[in-house]
Amino acid sequence: MKNRILLLLTAVFTLVVGIESVFAQSVLSPVTLKGEDFITRDGIQLVGTYYPSTVGKEAVPVMIIQDLDEDRKTLHSLAVALQEQGCAVVTLDVRGQGDSNKLIKKLPGKNDVVEKPLGKVAPNKDNLRRMVEIDIETFKRFLNRQNNDGKLNVKKLCLVGVGGSGSALATAYANLDCSWASQGQGADVRALALVSPRLKSGLASMPSPLPKTLNSLCVYMWYGAEDLRVAKEGEAIAKMFKQQRPGDEKNEVVDRLFYEVKVKTRLQGLKLITAEDSVVERHLKKFIEIKLQKKDFPAWSMKE
Repeated sequence: MKNRILLLLTAVFTLVVGIESVFAQSVLSPVTLKGEDFITRDGIQLVGTYYPSTVGKEAVPVMIIQDLDEDRKTLHSLAVALQEQGCAVVTLDVRGQGDSNKLIKKLPGKNDVVEKPLGKVAPNKDNLRRMVEIDIETFKRFLNRQNNDGKLNVKKLCLVGVGGSGSALATAYANLDCSWASQGQGADVRALALVSPRLKSGLASMPSPLPKTLNSLCVYMWYGAEDLRVAKEGEAIAKMFKQQRPGDEKNEVVDRLFYEVKVKTRLQGLKLITAEDSVVERHLKKFIEIKLQKKDFPAWSMKE
């Protein structure tokens, strides 16, 4: 009898270990994004991290953009959690942030290059525009190439903005992408997730009023409701999104285009995500699953 129990326990243990091994093998190692493809036209070496998916053309791509006073490495655990769900995730440092801190200059008449420290990049209007139109777009072009290699479906792109400036940059890029639809190009951003967006941030803030180009996006936002100043701004931002989507609250929950979560805490941005009892990661994974992973549309196609 004891031998039979021992054999049964051994079999169960082997099965569990086998299952764990399958899941371990299903997540690919992250890849550092740098080099010639990530040097901007104004000579800045951008650096990011790519967390590949194993589900090919079914993979939902996610770009996570953090506050300007953070760097992409702080979002590793969130990126891995989304990767384990089958997403293809990019975390990125825009110019002057994290590892994107070098200026590359080619020597005249030679193949050699010189690296120089970039120095501090002031968050003024021109630099913020470059972060959106050049830096984030550089990583988006990488996703286009991955799409054409059959490794993801770029037409299901989700942007995640963390903190006041991260949310502002993500929203600005979503606006840029959606504006291309009016020029005969297909917009790829389908969903926007914002963690503690701000109207009055010292680095970068949400636009007011919101661009009309955003009215077809699925949007999910969280903020710590016990910080009254942030909560007041969060409510104002939520009101603008709701005004763009009249009648949305009458729809079934899964069919809505806008979701707002007031979390009972003073924590915001990255700290709101990484808190031990945080709901953000769980909500975000479900949001991506329902709004993107379970949707057949838009179907995969080559990206020009």
